[in-house]
Amino acid sequence: VPTYRHASFASATENNRRYFLQMLRGLQQEGIQSIHILTHSLGVQTLMNAFENQPDGSVSEVSACFRPAPAFTDTAASVGEVGQLVCRTMTMLNPDFPVQAFRERGFKSISSVCRCITVVGDKNDQALWWSGVINGACNTMNYDPPSVLDSEARRQESGFIFQQPIGRDIESLYADEQSSEDDVISFQ
Repeated sequence: VPTYRHASFASATENNRRYFLQMLRGLQQEGIQSIHILTHSLGVQTLMNAFENQPDGSVSEVSACFRPAPAFTDTAASVGEVGQLVCRTMTMLNPDFPVQAFRERGFKSISSVCRCITVVGDKNDQALWWSGVINGACNTMNYDPPSVLDSEARRQESGFIFQQPIGRDIESLYADEQSSEDDVISFQ
C-alpha cells in the first residue's frame, strides 16, 4: 500500500515533467512533428502532470511545444508551425486518474493540444479498484494527493470516499440532460 502511494507521487514529479519535455524537444530537433501519445494506468498521471496548466491558467511548458489542436479530420494541418508538434491522438488505457480531477481541469489541459482523445477502461480492473480504495483511505487520513490528482470536489468531501479512477468509471465522464455546460466534457 505505501509503495503505491509513493509511485503515484513519483509519477507526478517535476523531474518526470522535465524528462517528458526533454523527450519532446528531442523529437522536435530530429524533425518529427506529428506524434501519437499512448499511456497506461499510472502512466496517465505522468502524462496529465506534464500537460497540467499553470496555476494562473496559462499552458504548461509541455503544452507550449504543441500547436493548437487541429480537428481530427483536418488533413491540411498535417504539419505544425515551425518547431511545433502536432498531437494527432492521445490514448489512455485503464487510466488511474481521478474522474473529478479530469472533469475539473485535466480534460481541458490535454484537449488544447489534441482533439482525438481515446479512453479505454475496464469496470472489472482490480488494480484500479485497489487504487480507489488506497487513494480514498489516504485522502481520508489527510494525506494530500499530488496537485494534478486533486480536485475541488475531493477537498469538499469528508469521511472515506472511494476515489473513482477513470479506467473503472468511464461513464462518469458523460453528463446527463440536467448538467450545465460547465459540467459537460465535449465528445466528438
